[in-house]
Parts: sequence; C-alpha cells; structure tokens
Amino acid sequence: MRRVFEFLAGNFKRAHRDMLPAKLSAKKTQLAEMQKNSQQSNTSIMVDGYDAARVDGTQQTDRSLSLEIAALETEINDAKQLEEGPSVITIKDLDHALRTLGRQCTKKQLEYMIWEVDENLDGEIDWNEFKMMYHRNVTDETGLEPFELFNIVQFMTYLPSLKIDKDFKAQITEDDTMSTLFARYGHDQTYGRVHVERLMTKLFGDKLKAEKGEGVLSLDEYLKVVGVRNYARKRSAGV
Repeated sequence: MRRVFEFLAGNFKRAHRDMLPAKLSAKKTQLAEMQKNSQQSNTSIMVDGYDAARVDGTQQTDRSLSLEIAALETEINDAKQLEEGPSVITIKDLDHALRTLGRQCTKKQLEYMIWEVDENLDGEIDWNEFKMMYHRNVTDETGLEPFELFNIVQFMTYLPSLKIDKDFKAQITEDDTMSTLFARYGHDQTYGRVHVERLMTKLFGDKLKAEKGEGVLSLDEYLKVVGVRNYARKRSAGV
C-alpha cells in the first residue's frame, strides 16, 4: 500500500521533472545543428554576397534557443535543490497516474475520487487519509463505503512493479494477483486458500487460463468486475 501511495503522491511533478533532461538534450542538439548550418550559410554568403536578413534571422533563432536552454538548465537545477514538501496526492497526480494505466477520467470524476477520501477537505490526500480509506474498505461489511479510489489502489497493489519504463504493462496477471492474495490471506491454510480461489474466480472469470483466457486484466476490465458491490448487504443496512 505504501508503494502505491508513493507512486501516486507527486506523480505529475515527478513526471515533468524526469522529462526535463531529454527536453534539454533535444534543444542543445537543435542549437548545435542550427549553428552548424549557420556556419555553412556564412561560407556561402561570403561567396555569393551578403544577406543581412538571413543572418539576422539565424542569430535571433540561436539567441531564442540559448535562452530556452538556459531556462531548462535552471529548472533542472532548481528541481534538484528544491526540498520536497509533504507527500500528498493531488488531482493532477491522480490524472497523470491513471493515464499511465490507460484510463482517462473527467475532471469531475477525479474530483470525486479525491473528495471521497479527503477528510480535511483541502483538495489533497495525505498518507493518513490514504491509510484510513484503505482500512475502511477492507473492513467494510455494509457495502456502503466509497470505493472509487480504493478499487484503483487495489489494482495497483497487484502490479509487480510501478517502474514506468519501456517494459511496463498496465495489466495484472493471474500469477502476480494470486501471489499478492496469498500473502494477505494464505496464512490460514483452510480458509485462506478457499478465499483466494473465490477472489481469483471473481476477478478473472472467463479470463482465467483454466477457462482458456489470457490470464491478464487491464484496469478498465478490473474495475468492471469490482465496481459491482453486494447490494444484498446494502439492503440489509436499510438502503
């Protein structure tokens, strides 16, 4: 659970920061190519005559790129030296993380997910609020606890890694999910195994390899399954 919180908290700012070095490198390459072309143009001008407008335009572009490079270098340096504030999950963090997982939500949907967990109504989710949300859902016996964000967090706990690289796949597999469930419930050799098997059947259904399925679920596929709550429990609670 902590791993998921640390991935979500500051996700947007972290992704922007990590993108800066590549952006800086591209600008430096562009400037070097322009300067090389400018030198070749100056040689041509010496032979063919003086073109003041062309030289002035090239110099302005060079200056503009140099300013952009300087600004990027400053931003990278500031990002390294900036002390990190309290770890919280913002709407931007949640939006960026969900897009990484292949799901796009409206601003209203994102605001609702934050709101249902945000105990102090500051528009952000801190670690204590995150823990409280998780505990309330795993111990809920009524089916009434808000679960939009919880379901997403549960999916993320089944992912073997949250390292976003070229090998990252926003899918949970049978094996990884079963390993996670056994770590939670398998301490009871009788109840634990039966409970895990029931959960696996509920989650994967005809996606199970035993049913000739692929044995993987995307976030959207997962949410379709867990988004259906036990309405019998709600009715017994007077709803």
